[in-house]
Formats: sequence, C-alpha cells, structure tokens
Amino acid sequence: MKNRVLATIALALLTAACSDTTGPEYRYDGHWQGTVGEGGTITFTVADNGMAPIEVTYPHQKCNGGGFGRISPPVQVGGGSFQISSSADTVTITGRFESEARASGEVRWNSPCGDPAETWSWTAAKQ
Repeated sequence: MKNRVLATIALALLTAACSDTTGPEYRYDGHWQGTVGEGGTITFTVADNGMAPIEVTYPHQKCNGGGFGRISPPVQVGGGSFQISSSADTVTITGRFESEARASGEVRWNSPCGDPAETWSWTAAKQ
C-alpha cells in the first residue's frame, strides 16, 4: 500500500512538472496591420519577441486636427502582451496577442494642448 501511495505521488509530481500552465507558445513574428477606433490605423513588426517601431494614427480631431505617432523604442512582448509610450508620454499603446494571427488593445492619447485624454480600441491581424 505504501509503495502504491508513493507511486501515485511520484506520477502526480511528474505530470505537474511536464504540464504547460502558460498556454500555447505562439509565434508572433511578422508584420501586423489594423484599425484604431473609427478611422485610425496601427502597424508594427514583431521579430524575436520584440517590436519597433509602432506606427499609429488615431481619430483625434481637437487641438491638432488628427494624430499620428511613431513610437520607436524597442519593446519586448512578454506573456503575449506589451505596453509602450511615446517619449513625451502623449501616446500609450497597450496590446495583447490573442493568437498567432490576431492582436488587440488600446491607444491612449494625453493631449498636450489641454483637451481631455482619449482612449480608442485597436485590433490588428498578421499580414
């Protein structure tokens, strides 16, 4: 009986050690394109779990008639998600890879001219 209990415990430990609790390992490498809100765009390239630059246009129409951002600092994709901000912190982009072919997130724009901050959802597909 004691050997059977030890064998059961050993099997349970081996099973736990070999099981993947983080989900499937996706490959995100490639060029991604998508939309931001109603009328904006987002494009970025992923290589070796890193991405730069991210280019985004957003449908802001207040202080400067529209927005465009090119955020160049490299960002690592960790756990299938990322966050990057412009050097002046006027634009912050957060994202999550939902699969090897689809990603989504938010673009937050902090107005440099006194307008209220705005946030838009984005979605992108690997090309």
